[in-house]
Amino acid sequence: MGDVDDDLRLADALVMVAVRLPRVLRALDEAPQLSASEASALAVLVHGGAMNIGTLARHEAVRPPSMTRTVTRLEEKRLVRRRPDPLDGRGWVIEASARGRRLLLEGHARKLEPLVAWLHDLDDGQKQQLMDALPVLQAMSMLTTTETGTD
Repeated sequence: MGDVDDDLRLADALVMVAVRLPRVLRALDEAPQLSASEASALAVLVHGGAMNIGTLARHEAVRPPSMTRTVTRLEEKRLVRRRPDPLDGRGWVIEASARGRRLLLEGHARKLEPLVAWLHDLDDGQKQQLMDALPVLQAMSMLTTTETGTD
């Protein structure tokens, strides 16, 4: 179905939506307390558990020195804690604090409010179209570069 040009247009539209929607939701959040990089790193720690700087940096596709700066800012805000890495006496394991978990979950709930309101205004057919697209979008979001041939 479709040709390469159609696939390119669809890919471009998907990327635009994937980039714009989180930006719009962040802009509507009246109580932003974290930068995008801080929020993303904190989310990885809340949902993925404690990890060292290198692992966290790989998750976020940044270099360890950049992640160290991000973690330092989160630590200054008391949103994460460092503890000695039992596998590397020179390293640290970073974990979300209770305050960090609470802040992330409350921020997520705030960002969902406008989205829920927009969804409420859609008709049943539009909602069904979104529901039908979710499994494909979710599967695409789980692909790795080796699975997509972009390695």
